[in-house]
Amino acid sequence: MFGFLIRLFVKLPLFILFYILTLTVIIPILYWVIFNDDWLFLIGDINEIGE
Repeated sequence: MFGFLIRLFVKLPLFILFYILTLTVIIPILYWVIFNDDWLFLIGDINEIGE
């Protein structure tokens, strides 16, 4: 019973935090390294496409 609670309240939030950090930090850095372009320019391009 307590193992389930520990998994629910400790491991799940840590996994969600790691997932959010991956999306917001690691992917932009990889984009910058691979394409040598700034992440903000990509966001601007996406906004231009959406208009």
